[in-house]
Amino acid sequence: MRLLFIIIVSMFVIQSASRLSADEATDKAVEVAEKWLALIDAASYKDSWSQAAEVFRKQVTVNSWEDSLKRARVPLGACVKRVKASARAYAELPGAAKGEYVVIQFKTEFANKPSSIETVTPMKEADGSWKVSGYYIK
Repeated sequence: MRLLFIIIVSMFVIQSASRLSADEATDKAVEVAEKWLALIDAASYKDSWSQAAEVFRKQVTVNSWEDSLKRARVPLGACVKRVKASARAYAELPGAAKGEYVVIQFKTEFANKPSSIETVTPMKEADGSWKVSGYYIK
């Protein structure tokens, strides 16, 4: 009976530690996403590209990224308000390599579009850092 109790307690501790680690990873990914979005808000498009994930930079040239953001973000106007709506960790995403990802959605109010959803997807790089691998505005 005592052995069963120890096993159950051990399982609970392992599960709790795992959850804490997932929460910490999600918190870090959200922090990275918010800093990265601040670069875009400041029209520092080249800096946002250079601070994005390696997989992102391999798929999109800096000039293409800058042009895309100018077409997508400039018409929206300044970011008035941004609030995190959700953040969920994933081990895989459709069309992406296995890894650690966090899909974050922000409810964002722009000067010229008061109701938007920004989706930002940071991923954990090989060196353990979190960097943005995807961005979408709806």
